Amino acid sequence: MLGFAGLIGSGRTDVALAIFGIEPADAGEITFEGKTGPIHSPEQAMKLGIAYVTEDRRQLGLIMPMSIVDNITLPTIRRYMNSWG
Repeated sequence: MLGFAGLIGSGRTDVALAIFGIEPADAGEITFEGKTGPIHSPEQAMKLGIAYVTEDRRQLGLIMPMSIVDNITLPTIRRYMNSWG
């Protein structure tokens, strides 16, 4: 597990967004389990076992009109889409 700490404006959120593939990195490189390279999408990050927890979970991390069960299943919904055919 890895966490970031820092003052507001220090760039910690930008680093986390780049590691998770939400925003492109301006500089540097990401090395994960001995492999170096960019992460281009949250889907790619999740396949590597990386998760992102936003600072403002209520505003950016949940879909408030949906139930907790629906919110929890969102990251894996694509696995089940074809079986609903």
